[in-house]
Amino acid sequence: MSKQDLVIDFCAFLKKQVELNEVTGDQKESVDLVIDCLQDAFKLPTTDSDRDLLEIYESARATDSKSESNKSDDSDVYVAVEVSEEDRAAAEELKAEGNKLMARHLFKEAADKYTEAIEKNPNNALFYSNRAAAFTHLSLPDRAVEDSRKAVHIDPLYAKAWSRLGHALWTQNDIKGSLEAYENGLKAEGDSPTEAMKRDYESVKKRFQEMKANPESFGTKSADSADAGAGAGAGAGGFDLSNLAGMMNNPQIRQMASEFMSNPEKLKDLMNNPMVQALKDSFANGNGPKM
Repeated sequence: MSKQDLVIDFCAFLKKQVELNEVTGDQKESVDLVIDCLQDAFKLPTTDSDRDLLEIYESARATDSKSESNKSDDSDVYVAVEVSEEDRAAAEELKAEGNKLMARHLFKEAADKYTEAIEKNPNNALFYSNRAAAFTHLSLPDRAVEDSRKAVHIDPLYAKAWSRLGHALWTQNDIKGSLEAYENGLKAEGDSPTEAMKRDYESVKKRFQEMKANPESFGTKSADSADAGAGAGAGAGGFDLSNLAGMMNNPQIRQMASEFMSNPEKLKDLMNNPMVQALKDSFANGNGPKM
């Protein structure tokens, strides 16, 4: 479209407003004067345009808005994909199966079920959050972080997903990121935050403040770094190995170790226990959130 075509369409739009009595009196005279001036300045033909400038403008606006909403990489707004009712129902059934497997501590199998649910319906933040929980139990913090981030991207007000993100980042020794996740979790819970969220937030906040005050003790130059809190030994809040020899001299400890060595499945069952998982994270990272 040339500039002249644009002015023709604009003049036709003004004339239509006059015909529809959208402008009257002195306004009508002013509009007529504008039309005459534009026709003279751009040497417009006497024929009018049959295009509706307002419709063209509104159509262009709608196209621009749709284009912007689909730029998911440049926006925090999640763009849902179309999911049939059949797939939505199937995904819910798979999620329920995954929940049953989680209750039986079959975390790998549960993660697989949640993956199937996500394939059926990738719009449900709960599926990603639940799979993040399974990955946490499987000691796969990177994948837990990834799924937790997907969950909060889909639903920024999903407090449980923020909590799981906070815990997963904690296990990665990203204390600053963990603190920010718990802060977002508190915001998501609003005026009535849960005791668990408040407790975990305060635990991470305390650790972050300790690191800011004395970063050398944690084996890092800055509490803002991703590997904050990764210092070795008890001085960094880690597990102190200095008494390991004394522990192994304890007859009960030796007997327990012998049983685990002769029965690997017993050790596997113990390590899959959520309480042991939480203790392991606590020992590895210091006094972490009371999971």
